[in-house]
Amino acid sequence: MPIVTPVTRLLDINSPIIVPPMAGCSGGALAAAVTAGGGFGFIAVGLGYDGTGRDTVEGFEGQLSLTRSLLNIPASPAPLPIGIGFIGWLLDLPGAPGPTLLNIALENRPKAIWFSFGNDLGPWIKVVHEFNEKIKGEHKILIFAQVNTVEEARKAAVEWKVDAIVAQGIEAGGHGRSAAPLLFNFIPALLQSLPSPHPPIIAAGGISTGSQIASLLALGASACVVGTRFALSTECLYPPSHKSAIAKAGFGATVRTLAYDYAGGTAMWPEGINGRALRNKVYESLEGGASEQEIREKFLEAREKSDEDYIICWAGVGVALFNEEKPAEVLVRELHEEAVTTLKATSEKFAGST
Repeated sequence: MPIVTPVTRLLDINSPIIVPPMAGCSGGALAAAVTAGGGFGFIAVGLGYDGTGRDTVEGFEGQLSLTRSLLNIPASPAPLPIGIGFIGWLLDLPGAPGPTLLNIALENRPKAIWFSFGNDLGPWIKVVHEFNEKIKGEHKILIFAQVNTVEEARKAAVEWKVDAIVAQGIEAGGHGRSAAPLLFNFIPALLQSLPSPHPPIIAAGGISTGSQIASLLALGASACVVGTRFALSTECLYPPSHKSAIAKAGFGATVRTLAYDYAGGTAMWPEGINGRALRNKVYESLEGGASEQEIREKFLEAREKSDEDYIICWAGVGVALFNEEKPAEVLVRELHEEAVTTLKATSEKFAGST
């Protein structure tokens, strides 16, 4: 049974489940499998697919070709029924391949492009609007903007004229605003504050079960981003050490900090942004008073020894709600069925109540 929302209509999908562009995890195979399952998957751009922490034109084109092959889509300019995600500050970085990669993405005509974490995403969003004007009538690339505050959401809706707003709560794994609101407060705040009509709201942060998806749809979200659950999917590019750590994680296993960016050499995020990851010796080094340079040196030394106590494993607060690796297509269908069952059960439970 499909779940029909403004986002599922916008993307022409059956399930309001979106798997985000997760660096080091979301490649062509994951995006294709999620889309094949009835949801909507993204390829991440910016920090590599092979553990190097950087992207190349060849690597990105390889992921796009893989997606086309798995979904049996002809070569460009045939549109791709997936999304592609870009990090704003990496697009801004002088000499980096970001603008070239964005042009490659546009020429491949994905269904959507997701922008996040920029000091000013407006110029990059304008590039997509201009490309859409150029190919008017052939295909429209939808624009998603990730936000952490009501003010950012208003700017995305009114000034940038995006097609969907991704509202990320503080529960989310990976990077986000350190002072972001709780998701269950953020969604109502956006619905009350944004001018009408406004782009549909997509909820993100700590979502790992179908019942959570159902509750957020009831709260007013039009779709849900499910990230960490798909980090433990067959198609995720994470190495076995990361997947094992995710499978073993319990409640309270994550921490929000810049320690992992110090370790990975990526502490260039916009002001107020940090990351949520599995707590381990990287974070303990920071707590113990180690400097940014000392944390980096300890991490590099541990990586040479394959010391799994020092890995960088991004994860949201919902990481404790699952422990089994499954194919992404299966996960989409299971989450969808659980969401449908929860919505039906809730309706029946309160039917006739006064």
